[in-house]
Amino acid sequence: MKSWDDGTFALGAPHGEGEEPSPEEIFTAIRINDNRIALKSGYGKYLKVDSATGAIVGRSDAVSAPELWEPIFDVSTWPKSMLYAYNLMLLSNA
Repeated sequence: MKSWDDGTFALGAPHGEGEEPSPEEIFTAIRINDNRIALKSGYGKYLKVDSATGAIVGRSDAVSAPELWEPIFDVSTWPKSMLYAYNLMLLSNA
């Protein structure tokens, strides 16, 4: 996944073996508490679910409720993982 400077995201082409990600492909998880994290894009903006469109965008300069995510790891079906957004929207890798 790659972030754009307008706060949107796109899936990029796979990298070759040994090729490192570009800065806009690096996301940082910041622990807020035992259950919640904030995700920061390569442009230094925090990710949230846009309330009008339901799209994930990275345009926030600070962390508030919309920028909080709860990671869920299902050990019974590993490597399935999910993220709950503040509005209970569920993002899953399966």
